[in-house]
Amino acid sequence: MPQPAEAPTAALPPDHRARAAALAVDRSLLVRAPAGSGKTELLVQRVLALLAVVHEPEAILAVTFTRKAAAEMRARVLAALAAASGPEPAAPHERQTWRYAAAAQAQARARGWDLAATPARLRVMTLDSLALSLAGRMPWLSRLGAPPQPTEDAAPLYRAAARALLQRLDEEPGSEVAAAIRSLLLRLDNNLERAVQLLAELLASREQWLPLTAHAGAANARQRLEQAFQDQLELDLADARARIAADPGAPPQLPAAAVAALPEWQLLAESVLTKTGTLRKRNPACILSEPACKALHRTRRLQPLPLDDAAWERLRDLLQLLPLAAAELQLVFRDRGACDFTECTLAALAALGEAGNPSVLAFALDGRLQHLLVDEVQDTSALQFALLHKLVSDWQPDDGRTLFLVGDPMQSIYAFRHARPDLFEHAATHGLGAIRLETLDLTANFRSHQGLVQWFNATFATHASAVHPELEAAAILHPLIASDPQLEAQELAAVAARERAAHPDASIAILVHNRNHAAALLPALAARGLHPQGVRLAPLAASPVATDILALAQAVLDPADRVAWLALLRAPWCGLTLADLHDLCQDDAASTVAELWHARRAHLSPDGQTRAARVCEIVSAAAAQRGRISMRALVAWCWRELGGPACAARANSADAAAVFDQLELAGRTPGGLEPAALQASLANLYAPPDPRADASLQIMTVHQAKGLEFDVVLLPSLTRYSRPDDLRLLDWIDCPAPAHREAASQFLLAAQAARGGDNRHVEFVRRRRVRQKQQEQLRLLYVAATRARQRLHLFAALPPHAKQDPQPDSRSPLACVWHAVRDQFLAPHRPFLTDPQAAAAALAAAHQLPAAAPASALRRVAAGWRPTLPADLPWHAVSGATPPSEAPQALHVAGALSRRIGVAVHAMLQAMADVEPLAWDPARLDLCLRNAGVTTADLAAAHTEAAAALDRTLADEQGRWILSPHEDAHTEWTLSGLSGGALQHAILDRSFLANGIRWIIDYKLSTHQGTRLEAFLFQEKLRYQPQLNAYGAFLYSLDPLHSVHCALYFPLLSSFLSWQP
Repeated sequence: MPQPAEAPTAALPPDHRARAAALAVDRSLLVRAPAGSGKTELLVQRVLALLAVVHEPEAILAVTFTRKAAAEMRARVLAALAAASGPEPAAPHERQTWRYAAAAQAQARARGWDLAATPARLRVMTLDSLALSLAGRMPWLSRLGAPPQPTEDAAPLYRAAARALLQRLDEEPGSEVAAAIRSLLLRLDNNLERAVQLLAELLASREQWLPLTAHAGAANARQRLEQAFQDQLELDLADARARIAADPGAPPQLPAAAVAALPEWQLLAESVLTKTGTLRKRNPACILSEPACKALHRTRRLQPLPLDDAAWERLRDLLQLLPLAAAELQLVFRDRGACDFTECTLAALAALGEAGNPSVLAFALDGRLQHLLVDEVQDTSALQFALLHKLVSDWQPDDGRTLFLVGDPMQSIYAFRHARPDLFEHAATHGLGAIRLETLDLTANFRSHQGLVQWFNATFATHASAVHPELEAAAILHPLIASDPQLEAQELAAVAARERAAHPDASIAILVHNRNHAAALLPALAARGLHPQGVRLAPLAASPVATDILALAQAVLDPADRVAWLALLRAPWCGLTLADLHDLCQDDAASTVAELWHARRAHLSPDGQTRAARVCEIVSAAAAQRGRISMRALVAWCWRELGGPACAARANSADAAAVFDQLELAGRTPGGLEPAALQASLANLYAPPDPRADASLQIMTVHQAKGLEFDVVLLPSLTRYSRPDDLRLLDWIDCPAPAHREAASQFLLAAQAARGGDNRHVEFVRRRRVRQKQQEQLRLLYVAATRARQRLHLFAALPPHAKQDPQPDSRSPLACVWHAVRDQFLAPHRPFLTDPQAAAAALAAAHQLPAAAPASALRRVAAGWRPTLPADLPWHAVSGATPPSEAPQALHVAGALSRRIGVAVHAMLQAMADVEPLAWDPARLDLCLRNAGVTTADLAAAHTEAAAALDRTLADEQGRWILSPHEDAHTEWTLSGLSGGALQHAILDRSFLANGIRWIIDYKLSTHQGTRLEAFLFQEKLRYQPQLNAYGAFLYSLDPLHSVHCALYFPLLSSFLSWQP
């Protein structure tokens, strides 16, 4: 196999030997790849190198964490294979990839793979997709039976299982289960809904506690648990003792690190420290540094943890109920044909068989799978890690099979998905199964410039080497000593404005730790003319348009919903004054608003009567049609008649469309239109992004930014922190065991006591989980900071303190790096720290807050407003063209199967544009094919053809451009218009604005079998040009400010044919 040509040493990265070793296809490796180290390119090269030596491409399985990452890897491999047909590039790293791709292409030609025509043979998928695939192949072993559909929101399923468990109290009143349920309810003050909620939350993480329940009935279970608590308490004491003993001011004699010595520790703390943990100023027993004081202060919270009868009985009852709740969940999954992704992984583990007794599927995989690559290993959960372990359980060293794990524990930020970064280091030390892994460390940073890399190394104790030269002022701290959060928002907006003015073409990102943090920044940015683009930031339920439409829907559904009716009458399409509303409803809480309107209309002002009469007439007409017309159509008609579009800004029209979509979904769901269910469904949705926002100025969460990079990054709100986790019925944590114990780890378990009860075990476990959360705060800050290529701005505001230097809260991101930035933060404000008046004056002079805006007048349409009847739209039928209402949506090719594949591909392309940009899920494709009518017998062949269309679209630059976000973008856009007095309909596959041009794009799955490509495309254009031109004329009549271009896109050919009508 060709190797990359040797370049001069100066051109090689500092870790070039590690990178070369990572491409040895006969070695099993674990690679530590920090941010900016070119991890994805290395994975692509490894896949290409393996393709050059395997007999079949299916022998390679590449697994990653997200669909987006899987799609990117697949697309980059296909692009490299396509580029191998061209000339060898000049750049060293591109030349290396090209040579590996050329060797892979040679092997493909020799063995007749034709990967360009069958890209689905490249097995690149997410862990969840892998689990679903394994479970579906052996349904009788996986316990799932017919494959259920995984759902992103399994909360309703968890609640249904919890309710089914609690119903046993009535069904089995004398049983042990009923007694355990009664005990649980007593601890929760007989709050049944609270019990349902807490049990449902536990079911979401059942893979963590289910193995623990199996040992709860062991004879020594109680003693082992009590010993584990004592061991962990003594480890805490040992840690505190070591920290204090290392301090120069420590006393010569310290108490032992034992539970029996706790009184001595607390006596020492009392004599040395104040109540808040600072050193006593008068006659302290010793002079300790601040870190040593904190360590000693923590010993005050420690107390003996004997497991008394009450605590053990609570835990035993709960461990009896939880497996039954998990069993009820299995029944819910079966009955509803849906499951969560955890169940898919559990089913996959079951399908692979038990240790020493592998299943037929395990034997089949063992014979075919030769090379396993896993990306982002630090983000895997214990359950997913177990799945990887089982996949290689029968592998042996030197049998020709290789395992390649890549990750970076410093970038593990998915604790809410049960990520276990410690498993990465466990694999480095112990391997996976019988496979021992050689460890490689990448140190080159190809993303950030030298000044930033040096700051990362100093702040996060990393050891990266910069490839780019240093830029001036790469990392800039913006410290504020202030209590007003508006000051920080204004400072950030000013910096963003300066960056945009100085660097108009730079990509700028504002990364927030929490979506709520973005809300305070947007007004300050807007005041400076900056409109960042954000995705999934603003809750849809907070949109005024959404709340008005929701009130309208509830008023139509329930005439007795007084709150909805009052909101309806106050909304901009009516705008009753508060005085009129008071006159309408005062002194009568029993009658409906409609009844009060008929009885008291004369009490309203003349203007109020006119406004209310129009609204009541329209809503009453809609209510009369309830049950005959879909809720979406009914509310949408009502909204238009009331003047909703006239009241909503153009930017809010997408919010309205999102609410209407949710109404349609709710109407198809049993109980979905109930007020509580409707509000709950909207609570999980976010307002669509503003298509007119500045695409080069982004605002997003740190989790959304992972894997991305920007020229400039701004990190605000570094002193804010998330609220603590809610209390759980069962709290648990896996802790390292003391060295003298046989086991490597110990599980701590504690059950929540009744209000006011003894919860010391729960608090002990929670403190350990808080410690883990603080460690993830550091990793979150690292991930956020390392998105920057050139400049990084950090913003933090601390309130002034009258007696000492301000300190960040220990739960905040700033606290994680306070040791590195403390002096820099405080230095500019040092003169003001002892003079609060001077500090206030300086801050007021530096940051003049704008005067409060006057209260706006009531915004509403004119009294008696009526919608304007649209004119006859100039949509003229073209001679010889297919009428819009009869336009085919899938290509007219021979056979019903091809048409059904076309329908499925259209649905997948819609999802890839609207829901999962530049990514697709094999499980979703199978569902779309089945929904389109593809039979089980044809499913495999249909999947291969459809997957080829999707993969080629993603590998094609033009295809990715079509699916990327654009201004005023629509997918499967349904249009209606009048032509000669007749209503015509059309559905556009894809339409958007780009560079001032309105694009209309139609997908065609046809190929040029038997004809030259140029001739085929010419015939296709002749066939469809009249139809698309008619669409273009219609859209131009609606928006004459933008010229229209039409195009046909052929996914299977990666061909794009465009013209201007």
